[in-house]
Amino acid sequence: MHLVVVLSFNKYDQAIFYSVFDPLVAGLSNSSHVDALVRLDSYQSFIDDLCELIDQMHRSTRA
Repeated sequence: MHLVVVLSFNKYDQAIFYSVFDPLVAGLSNSSHVDALVRLDSYQSFIDDLCELIDQMHRSTRA
């Protein structure tokens, strides 16, 4: 196991959950994306790259 992701949303934010969860799963399904994330050396770099990955996956599903 290389990465564990825990998400928490309240029941009123289901739309937000799916707008984050689906692109996150799509991005993390690619092992090269996971490898790149686990090699990062700071929390801020990890969060920045993870957010960018989610944005990329979100844009690619809308194209």
